[in-house]
Amino acid sequence: IAAVASNTLLPLADLNLVIVTDVHSWLHGHENVDRPGAQRDADYGDLYSFVALLKAQALEDGKDFFFLNNGDLVDGTGLSDPFGEPVMPLVKMMPFDLINTGNHELYRDETIANMNKPGGLVKHFGNSYVTSNVVNATSNANLGAN
Repeated sequence: IAAVASNTLLPLADLNLVIVTDVHSWLHGHENVDRPGAQRDADYGDLYSFVALLKAQALEDGKDFFFLNNGDLVDGTGLSDPFGEPVMPLVKMMPFDLINTGNHELYRDETIANMNKPGGLVKHFGNSYVTSNVVNATSNANLGAN
């Protein structure tokens, strides 16, 4: 993130991926316990800017760029309670090209219901919310797109 923030162009390959995983509702960032004060406390605003700049650079350079989220959005801070309700509107603002559910989203039926309600993550991201191996035990329906 520092390279892009300082206007230093990062070298891009033909295919470029930025993958976010296991955020656990730490959208505001936090210090690294192993290295207090280390510059690893980016928040979702920093991430959004980073992705926007890289996407623009990739488009200009004729390169492919994808922004992915591997799930585990909840179970970390107070933002994930109750059942991910406060964190989901912020996640929906991120320009993810693909998102899938993590195991932490599956621990509570209420979290799944929140994600699946009208306007929830599953409906918001549509075919970009991929969960081909997650099936509702009651309805036999996939949680997201196949």
